[in-house]
Amino acid sequence: MGLFDRTFKNKELNIFEQISVLLLGKGIKFRRDGDNGHLYKFEANVDDRVIGCMLVCDINSSLLTFSTILPYQIPNDKLLEFLEMIARFNEKICYGSFEFSFEFNIISLVTTLPIDNANISYEQLERLCFNNLLNVHYFQSGFEKLLHTNSKLEDVYTDIITNYQNNRN
Repeated sequence: MGLFDRTFKNKELNIFEQISVLLLGKGIKFRRDGDNGHLYKFEANVDDRVIGCMLVCDINSSLLTFSTILPYQIPNDKLLEFLEMIARFNEKICYGSFEFSFEFNIISLVTTLPIDNANISYEQLERLCFNNLLNVHYFQSGFEKLLHTNSKLEDVYTDIITNYQNNRN
């Protein structure tokens, strides 16, 4: 049993305080926003790219949601290719899903964790964030190639999925 496990058994900490302790314990600098501090914003460096991250705690739905926002704005002329790529990638991801914002033309990856009685463990939060960022690591280069090269969607998809499957085995 680690320090964080002992900390979370302490009923005096609410879910927001628990998340703050977890993030600070990992040395992650964050900005807490929203009513009652239910939204945490921070940045992660994935493959030398700065990725915007948000951790949202929704007590009413009993969900903790981790979202990463990829640093690409998708032009309208490539929209259909990106939507197809998102759908194809989502078939391969076991945990989480890529989403597209039509309002901002950006891609995000969203993972969720049910919150049981507003108590989470360090390991649960770490898995939530780590799985999300690991999938960003595997798949973001595909989006980048599709955006910045004349590569065909099928070729990009095949390369990314082959690499993904080889690394998972």
